[in-house]
Amino acid sequence: MSFLSQYKAPQVVEVTLDDGSKHLIRKLSQSDVEKLGKYAKDDTKQAEALRHLVALGLANPDGSRQIIDSQIGELADVPFDIIKQMAGEISEFAGLIEKKA
Repeated sequence: MSFLSQYKAPQVVEVTLDDGSKHLIRKLSQSDVEKLGKYAKDDTKQAEALRHLVALGLANPDGSRQIIDSQIGELADVPFDIIKQMAGEISEFAGLIEKKA
């Protein structure tokens, strides 16, 4: 199996949030991380960056994105603590932050 074909299909896991809801998240690709990079330079866009991270990381069972770019604005209506927790789960699974002990 070639390197590229080995990593073509996104890895998906189920996470449970503090409110008891269960969601599928996927590993982020290099291009996903590059999309998030534009927010890293602007501290005023942290909430927007979290919404984009959640949109990129929420997955369907086949690993495809559950939320498309045109729906990202709708995440502004989700409670911030849920967005923050989901973003943390995605960041950890994607290797953007260290795993919790």
